[in-house]
Amino acid sequence: MSGGSYTVGQPNTIIESGQGFLVKSIAAGTLTLKESAKVSGSNGLGLRPSAPKAKIDSRLFNAGGDMLDANAVVFDAAYDRTVNSDDANKLGNPGTNFAVERENNLLAIEATQPPVNNDVIPFRMWNLQQQTYKLEFAASNMNTEGLSATLEDAYLHTSTIIDLTTTTTVNFTVDGNSASADANRFRILFKQAAPLPITFISLAANRDGSSVKVDWKIAAERNMKSYEVERSTDGSNFSIAGSITATNNLGADKNYSFTDAAAPAVTAFYRIRSTGTAGEFRYSAIAKVAAGNVKAGYAITPNPVETGTMNLQFNNQAAGKYSVRIFNGNGQLILSKSVIHAGGSSTQLVNLPETIARGSYQVEIIAPDKTNTLRTLFVNKK
Repeated sequence: MSGGSYTVGQPNTIIESGQGFLVKSIAAGTLTLKESAKVSGSNGLGLRPSAPKAKIDSRLFNAGGDMLDANAVVFDAAYDRTVNSDDANKLGNPGTNFAVERENNLLAIEATQPPVNNDVIPFRMWNLQQQTYKLEFAASNMNTEGLSATLEDAYLHTSTIIDLTTTTTVNFTVDGNSASADANRFRILFKQAAPLPITFISLAANRDGSSVKVDWKIAAERNMKSYEVERSTDGSNFSIAGSITATNNLGADKNYSFTDAAAPAVTAFYRIRSTGTAGEFRYSAIAKVAAGNVKAGYAITPNPVETGTMNLQFNNQAAGKYSVRIFNGNGQLILSKSVIHAGGSSTQLVNLPETIARGSYQVEIIAPDKTNTLRTLFVNKK
């Protein structure tokens, strides 16, 4: 075996003790391992990569935090873009499946060339159920100058930026619309921008009363068009908070400042997207600002609920697995599920039973330390 996620061009002909392997055959036959095939010692190639590679590990979780399936794409100039023996085929299972689909092949591991502008990773999912899922994209050694990646959702027609320096998580829901469970709903799109003629020297975000003041410093500024200040409450999904026109202060460092008057009281993340006059862009690092004066607890927003989904807001809560149970007016349990909270403040989406009627319900939240809290839910489904 050569390539895969291991050393490029260095054949691995030894199966280590205790290691499992799969054999792909194009015709019926048998595989016989003889006693004479055994060797002493170990080369270590089958146990771990000898050198780090650019890679994106993609994982699919249910709402309870259980990993359902995963795949990986490994990038190296020694690979090519066709499906061949360097790639690992996906073996389907009766449960939920998550694979890379390339040239009508389903892959668990794809080995390919480094990404260039407009390259895509096309995913395929099947056996999805009506519930909330979480996608996780763990990028390693992908921090290439000017390279960006977005997750495109063909059902919601949205794009989410994938941070190529760390792990990005994206929640999505499969509902009663069959398009929400489409096998090719998601793909990753790469963009390679030309280098911008600027350098970010610093970035800071600090609370100023109910606002957040964002300051950044630029060196060697020239041929710049604008700076967009982007805000996020989870560190992954950003939206534009405001923008500033560049002054192109040639020959000297330039300080910029923006006040976000609509800043949320929860923990927030800020970054700057700089755009050149030719349309090229670059992102700064991310600055984090702590939550404001937010009282710890839980809230249901909006309440009453008029759809099939309840937004359960966690305010300054510890990280861990929480149990959420809903009881009707007769004290009967109508829903029980677990949710994973990353800590701090966030909103968890809880799909209500399709048969739930109008009225009031009790929502019980059991924290990891076993303390429980009750909230009243009003349902006004149309």
